[in-house]
Amino acid sequence: MIKNTREYKEKVDYANKCSEDYYNNENQIISDIEWDNLFLEIKAYETKYPDRISVDSPTLNIGRKPSKLQHAVCYSHPMQSLNRCHYIMDVFNWATNLCEEYGNGLEFVTEYKIDGVAICVTYNNGKLKNAHTRGDGHYGTGVTEHILKVNGLKHEISFNGDLVLRGEAYITKTDFDHVNSQRIKSRLKPIKSQVGAVSGAFALLDPEEFGKRNISVTFFGIEKISEAKGTPKTQEELHCFFRQIGIPTFGIVRKCSTPGEIVLELEHAPEEKIQAHGVVIKVNDFAMQDKIGYRSFCPSWSIAYMWKGPTSVTTVKEITMIRNTQSPTVAVKVSPVVVSGIEVKNIRLSMREFAILQIKEGDAVRVYLKSGCYPGIAEAIR
Repeated sequence: MIKNTREYKEKVDYANKCSEDYYNNENQIISDIEWDNLFLEIKAYETKYPDRISVDSPTLNIGRKPSKLQHAVCYSHPMQSLNRCHYIMDVFNWATNLCEEYGNGLEFVTEYKIDGVAICVTYNNGKLKNAHTRGDGHYGTGVTEHILKVNGLKHEISFNGDLVLRGEAYITKTDFDHVNSQRIKSRLKPIKSQVGAVSGAFALLDPEEFGKRNISVTFFGIEKISEAKGTPKTQEELHCFFRQIGIPTFGIVRKCSTPGEIVLELEHAPEEKIQAHGVVIKVNDFAMQDKIGYRSFCPSWSIAYMWKGPTSVTTVKEITMIRNTQSPTVAVKVSPVVVSGIEVKNIRLSMREFAILQIKEGDAVRVYLKSGCYPGIAEAIR
């Protein structure tokens, strides 16, 4: 918990440094969960003291500011981020609260969560006109020449009128490993995460160099569409529409009518099936989405549940509280274990994770890799 203005400013500066390294320097300083906890800590302080909010606060910005070496594009509608969680119970509570407020007739859909760089692509009378990244939510970077090099994206589609799409540019695990093997051969430092590889690719000024990273794309939303017969009115109809006109999309995983059905879907989701990092749950009906609205820069009608990935079992040897960092954490030393080819001996947990897991020395635990590179504990085995 942030105690004063000085500590608040330090954490804002640290968060902005993490964001800059993550988006512009292909370097992930902290794990996704640690970032989420830092963000929530800053947000809690700002809720209590709204008159002290810094103009540089990460709660007022999304992603990164456009590079000074690339031209900026102003959005007609701000590009939003997503609320993210790492525990199924958080999703259950979110869905339950919506049903209590808007009625039990709500229908939900689940989609695969692809981690990469949010993009917006415009077609005019079937021809790709321009593209830009999300940037800070209000201004993005123009990347039209880069997008033309993306795998599987058509330059012409069967649609007359204006169509503005929102989606995610990503890199598959196979292509990510290939990029890093080439960097190692060239005596360059390997990129820590797939998201960093994509963000770094868009920062390249030469579209030909961008093309060498084999970036792919999937779409999940529309910012603008010319009124026409058959215009999608639900998330499910939208993905059918995408397939009809040749837009790449992973589509809907399943429709759910209750919070309980969502939980069952998340508990049995095939994490190893595709190049995904989790599941996004959305209210299906667009009119209901508009009614529910947004909170801060996140849609209140959607939430992302992040997968933990492959796990290995080991034993907790020592637990130490660390309070001299930007955000208090718990250092956990475990018996050496290999997870996804990486040996894990030490793990850092946030205070919230530690409270949820309730682990103690001597416990057997399941260990996984957050964001593919940072070790975490999925659960204690009792």
